[in-house]
Amino acid sequence: MRLLPAVGMIGLLLGLSAASATGTAQAIDNSFLDKLEFREHKATYGLVYKLPKDVTDVLGAKISVPLKDKLLALGLKTEAETFNIPHVTVVHVHSADPATPRKMLDALPKVPPVLTITLKDFYTTEASKGAGRPWWLDLGIVKSGQSFEDMMAYNTVATAALTPLRDGPLPRCTGPVYANMSDAARELTRTMGVSGVNVMRDGKEVRAHNPHNTLVYSMTMFTPALQASMKQVADEFNKILPEGINTSFKDVSIVEIGFAGNVLREIYRISLENGSVIDVATGKDMPGMKKP
Repeated sequence: MRLLPAVGMIGLLLGLSAASATGTAQAIDNSFLDKLEFREHKATYGLVYKLPKDVTDVLGAKISVPLKDKLLALGLKTEAETFNIPHVTVVHVHSADPATPRKMLDALPKVPPVLTITLKDFYTTEASKGAGRPWWLDLGIVKSGQSFEDMMAYNTVATAALTPLRDGPLPRCTGPVYANMSDAARELTRTMGVSGVNVMRDGKEVRAHNPHNTLVYSMTMFTPALQASMKQVADEFNKILPEGINTSFKDVSIVEIGFAGNVLREIYRISLENGSVIDVATGKDMPGMKKP
C-alpha cells in the first residue's frame, strides 16, 4: 500500500500513530519559549533519510573540497569541521530521556515506499529572519512527482506520531529564533516543538515541510557580508551541478542530532522496501519491530 496525500488515508494513519504512541508521551514544557536566550540543549533525536552513496560520491567529488576551502577562507573553521552524517530530515524531537529513540521506533508509523527524488539547487537558509543564527547552506529537493507527495504525506504522519515524545521545543527554535518567527511558525513550535513540519487542521493537511540536505551548519552571526559571500558559494555550486543529483531513498533512520541539526550517530535503520529494522550498533535485525 502506497502512502498517498489523500486526507482520508492520512487521517487513518494519524489515528494509528496516535494509538501506537499512547502511554509513551512525557510532560511537555513550553516555558522556554518565553526566554530571550536559546534553551540549553540536552539531546535531540530525529527521523531522517541518510543520503545514499551515489549522492555522497558526487558531493565528495565536486562539492566537499571547494566548500571546505571557501569556509576556511571566510574564517568559518568550526563550520568546516562540524561532523555530520549527510541526510534529509523528516522530523526532530528534543528529549533528555535516553530511551527516546526506542520510543520513537515503537511509535513509528508505516514507512513510505522507496522514494525516487532529485536533489537540486543550493541556497542559504536562516532559522528565523532577523535572529542572526543559526543558518545553513542547503541543497533542495525537486518538489514534484509521486515520491515527493509520499515524502510530504509521511512527514505529516511521522510528525503526529513522534512529536508527543518531546520534552519541549527544539533549542534552536527558542530565544531569538522564536522571537523572530512568523505567527504560523510560532504556532508549530508551540504545538509540535519545531517549525517546518506538516500537520492536519480541521481535516486538512497544512504543509510547512521543506525537505532538503544541509551541507553547512552555523552559529556564526549571519551578517549581510557573510550572506553575500555564502550566496556566491551557492551560486557557484549551482553551476557545478545544474541538473542536480537523481537518487532513491531506500531506508529511513532514527538518529541522534546536535543543536543545529547535524546528525551525530545512526541508531535504528528501517527499510522502505520491506519495513525491516536494524539496530545499527549491533548490526542485528529486529524482526519484532518490522514496519510493514
